[in-house]
Amino acid sequence: MAKNWISIKCKTNRNTTISINVRDLSIPSASNPLLFIDYNDTSILATNNVINVALPYIGYYTFFSPGIYFVNFTVYNRVSSITQIIKIGINAQFDDYSFNVCYLLPTLTSSLSDSCNLTLNNGFYYIPKQSQLVIYVTWTNPSAVPELFDVLFKNTSNIIFSQTFTISQVTNVSEIVGITTGSPLYRLVIDLESNSLFKDGLYIVEVRTRNPSYTATYSLDIFILSMIAGLNINDKNIVVSMNVPKTFLAQYQNFSSLSCLYIQYSDNINECYGDSTSCLSLPSDLLSILPTCPLPIPAFTYDNSSILFTRTFNRSYAWLYAYAWNHMTSISSKDFFSFPLSSDGCNLPIVQFDIYNPVIRWARRIQRSQAFSIAVQIIFNCSRSLNNTKQWHILECNTDTERCYQTQTLNQLISQLSSANTSEIYIKSQILPIGTYLFNFTVSMNSQTDILASDYTYIKIIPSDIRVNLLVHGTSVITNGIAQSLLFQPGVYSIDPDSNYFNVQIWTYKYYCRIYQQASYPNFNGEELTIDSTRIDSVNPSCFNTPGNMSLFTYGPNNNQSILYIQPYALQSGRSYEFKVILTNIYDTSLQYTGYALVQFQEVDSVLISVECVIKMCLPNVEYQRINPTTQALLTSYCIDRCENLTDIVIQWSIYRGFTTNYPNNDIQWILYTNMSAYDDSLFYGRNTKNLTVVNTLFLSNPTVEYWKFESIYTVTTSNGVATGAGAIRFVINLPPQNGTCTTDRRNGTTMTLFQFTCLNWFDTNGVSDYTFYGMYVYANAKKK
Repeated sequence: MAKNWISIKCKTNRNTTISINVRDLSIPSASNPLLFIDYNDTSILATNNVINVALPYIGYYTFFSPGIYFVNFTVYNRVSSITQIIKIGINAQFDDYSFNVCYLLPTLTSSLSDSCNLTLNNGFYYIPKQSQLVIYVTWTNPSAVPELFDVLFKNTSNIIFSQTFTISQVTNVSEIVGITTGSPLYRLVIDLESNSLFKDGLYIVEVRTRNPSYTATYSLDIFILSMIAGLNINDKNIVVSMNVPKTFLAQYQNFSSLSCLYIQYSDNINECYGDSTSCLSLPSDLLSILPTCPLPIPAFTYDNSSILFTRTFNRSYAWLYAYAWNHMTSISSKDFFSFPLSSDGCNLPIVQFDIYNPVIRWARRIQRSQAFSIAVQIIFNCSRSLNNTKQWHILECNTDTERCYQTQTLNQLISQLSSANTSEIYIKSQILPIGTYLFNFTVSMNSQTDILASDYTYIKIIPSDIRVNLLVHGTSVITNGIAQSLLFQPGVYSIDPDSNYFNVQIWTYKYYCRIYQQASYPNFNGEELTIDSTRIDSVNPSCFNTPGNMSLFTYGPNNNQSILYIQPYALQSGRSYEFKVILTNIYDTSLQYTGYALVQFQEVDSVLISVECVIKMCLPNVEYQRINPTTQALLTSYCIDRCENLTDIVIQWSIYRGFTTNYPNNDIQWILYTNMSAYDDSLFYGRNTKNLTVVNTLFLSNPTVEYWKFESIYTVTTSNGVATGAGAIRFVINLPPQNGTCTTDRRNGTTMTLFQFTCLNWFDTNGVSDYTFYGMYVYANAKKK
């Protein structure tokens, strides 16, 4: 069949009737053409919203509610079919259109805990760079239904950044709170913190709301300002005598000219530096412990994110507390610095973290199931004894107040750690509960205990990734007879590394299916369709003959969607189907995890075979298990279902190499590794048993092969005759980091030489976790590594 001509006339009031004229323009004309129309109208007043008629067709349809409708027109006969999706907007213009701005700090957990009581300052609103900008868009008439929202950030006349939201990407606040009348209210969120295009400064924010008929525009000014964080005070290791001016350097990770610096000296003198207006008000954490800034407040000299200030002391040892903040900092950044004023040859040691995260909002994130260590490098500046004492402390932090506290449990943990008195503290997996922690390190010289240095870093313990398994042991490929049922139980087989059991009740389950090597997952308007959706994707057909037909599959008892049961004869023999399940946490919808299973349907009955890695030699990686090419693979297989009274069991392993090609749907093309018997007891061990060992020579001798599949095939005799079954596990090779360079500013030196290493442009799909450098020193004419 060729083209179809469709004519639609729309009005823009609440009850709108459209005329439909569909006729066949094929040359020659098609025989017995039929027309299927689905208006996708879910209104309770809708009638005849799905029809099936003969061509040509002239008719009418009435929409009772405003909105955007995607109408499915499918013309078909016994030979072919063609589908067109027509978008129809039943709309009015946006009256009294406007928006307000708020911001959401990343430490807050509720999606609606926005800071909205903003004060207009000189015609603009201050918004923290370390936040998400929240925009509430509204208009007065509900009959204007939006389709797209364009958000533009302008610096004078230039567009710095723009982002377009579809209606599915924004929050309809009125719908959430159950309001069906009155002014619409939509919530848009733009991440400022991770976007490098946003620098501190003034921006014009323009929001355009569109539907197929109308566009409304509104704008206002905001000032993006970085919060003060990561304050550090030092004296560049320059020792001066008493009654001689001493210069200090205050450095920030985030800094702007609108910052304030409060210095509290050991001789009870307080000083402030910064903007005379901004610094009159102290942040909330300083109100109860410090007086207001002494007036006048001098401006400071700002140079490369630092401030220089000078004081004179009349004692041999002194200290200072420093606090920094700005308009966007409710909790100040703090630092304590102690220093000698003498020339006895011993100065403060310098402490440097290998991985430094001094800002609570940017804490180093570590999954709870992972062990980790924190290391510091210490540079000693003492001509006397270098004997020293090292000590770690761990504090628990409240991310809302940004306050950290010692607890009895953490103090007890520190007392039990042998590494707590070294330069590298080691924390085992599962030791710390989920939360944010401050790790403080202090080193002091034994010959003079007031010569000490201290610094801290933040660690955030987060939930570990859920390992979603549709089948037992994480088996990724099985065979199944068309006359047999099929059972998926992600609620039973999935693994939570942080717990001894998987809490099935805190997740929602959405299932998807596609015909493997023939089609993608069915989707509608860019959104993938679940197996219970009745919508049709003419390009990517449903796995089931009738989409959404619940007689072909069912969920568990009481509609328990952690269990999916596929009925016999629901799917076709000779095809492979890839099932996907997405688990979403009901308390935090940003936590989503995906699992896959590939099922090959055959005409004869199958036993269910499971294949898994032994002793955790491979790591889950969604569709594949990840394995290092230098590691041997140890696999085992089981018959786990329909295995009663089996005799004459024959097991045969097969290995496939996978290549990324222009194969249908970009699926991996699997090619059998032939002549495996020639490599028995050299590359492969146990090829005819349930346990298979593959030495790493297989991977190392095939460096261009990134994907592997290991399949165990069982041929058995049952009470009904001979049956076969196969289970497989798919691997992806964990490739090393690539394309980077590492350089050093010098090749040799002494134990007092500072070496600077620079590593750039390394890429790894799983990220680069750390770098290790090796040195060689010469001692007594012998080289040692």
